[in-house]
Amino acid sequence: MFSFMLASKLLRRVIKEAPSPLHKLIRAILFAVRSWLFDLYYYSISEKELKQLLQEFKKWLREHDLDYENDVFDCEDFALAFKVFVTVRKKTNAVGLALGILKTSKVHDLEAGEEYEEQVLGGHGWNIVLLASGELVYVEPQTCEYFRGNKSPDGFIYELLAVAW
Repeated sequence: MFSFMLASKLLRRVIKEAPSPLHKLIRAILFAVRSWLFDLYYYSISEKELKQLLQEFKKWLREHDLDYENDVFDCEDFALAFKVFVTVRKKTNAVGLALGILKTSKVHDLEAGEEYEEQVLGGHGWNIVLLASGELVYVEPQTCEYFRGNKSPDGFIYELLAVAW
């Protein structure tokens, strides 16, 4: 996929997540300024390959005793490690480094009869992968899971602000 096509897909994703037309414009401009697409052409991997690579990465993390350590080996370090891991294993640039904000989703506590609003947890780094289908999926390299859209299976919301690819 050519760089401008990938940039277009990424921009559509960023704009889609914005709440109003003004926010869409501001987010699009900021995303374009913050992001770096280094290559002219981007290759993809199949979903089957992604699943296999995530299993291999999980094993590699265990073998090298790499656990989360605040400010030393944290979210963006996991994301950088996964990007390099895939690049070396598959000789492809299908994985980008995604940077943004991690939030909790709106919670309904039926037992307590309460509702909690989204909460910003802070800055976060994760991966974004170009699949052979042309689809972009997010990878949480700390849990070795991938998901479609910006909401993880465990309910966290990933707000994409920039990519380095």
